[in-house]
Amino acid sequence: MCCLDGLSEQLPPVRSWGYKFTLTPFLSLNCGYLYRVFTTIYSATLYMSDGSITHIAAESFYEEDVTGDTVVSFTSDQPMMVVQYMKGGYANTPYRGDPSMLIVTPNRAFTAVVTFLVIEYTYPHTYYMNVIIECDYLDGILLDETPFMSWDLLHTSDTLICCLRSNVSVGHHNVSHTHPMARFSVIVYAVGEGRTSSYAYAANPFGSAGMESLPTQPETKPTKDITAVTAPIVPTNNAIVQDVDGRSLPRQSSMAVAKFVFLLLRVYDSSTSAYSIVMPFLIVKHLKRVLILYRI
Repeated sequence: MCCLDGLSEQLPPVRSWGYKFTLTPFLSLNCGYLYRVFTTIYSATLYMSDGSITHIAAESFYEEDVTGDTVVSFTSDQPMMVVQYMKGGYANTPYRGDPSMLIVTPNRAFTAVVTFLVIEYTYPHTYYMNVIIECDYLDGILLDETPFMSWDLLHTSDTLICCLRSNVSVGHHNVSHTHPMARFSVIVYAVGEGRTSSYAYAANPFGSAGMESLPTQPETKPTKDITAVTAPIVPTNNAIVQDVDGRSLPRQSSMAVAKFVFLLLRVYDSSTSAYSIVMPFLIVKHLKRVLILYRI
């Protein structure tokens, strides 16, 4: 071993994780790739496009070493984050490239237009892009407003998702489609020629326009019974009255109003000076109670 590679990416928020992913191999590298699937506080089940099923524990990950030019696609019953790793160097024949890492864009974050930048390296590199799209929309892909005609085509085992791999020049580029319903993602990467260097990134990553946030808690696995918190309060004696807005109130509300009216009438019937002094305080006390009960 001659050297170590440090790989890092900014973690996306859990609310932007996805349920369906498609991973594609890197053009010109015959050594395959690695990927990891990360779960949240809930365990998850992966349903692969080839029909196999994989279970992942909560707060854990699943890793697979994919050989050759294989497109991997799967769905899950819980939100996931997927990371793909490029192999390179001695893992490839002939020697070229270097390890790199990218956070895979979930299928729900595919967009109708992708604009990206191919950055030029100092050392000799070859630059590539992968376009991941539903196979029904292969016709009509545009690269910089020109029909995208030259590519290496791969697809998933169920032939639903296709991958178009091609060389791309250094600079700014734009991928679009002639069909208004077409959605896709783009991966951009560079492979060093005879040198240990590379880079890879998703051109339309998490947080893309039109991507809705995931629910904070999956509906299939509630953490606790919240019926006691959300259930309406109903008096045991079933004595209900309504306020002026039609809201149901227990009997104590009507009793408070009755006491308040009674005290007002007693003002005119007071014969002692001491009772006349205390009476206003009693009136104010019951008035406050009425206001609280009626939420005024």
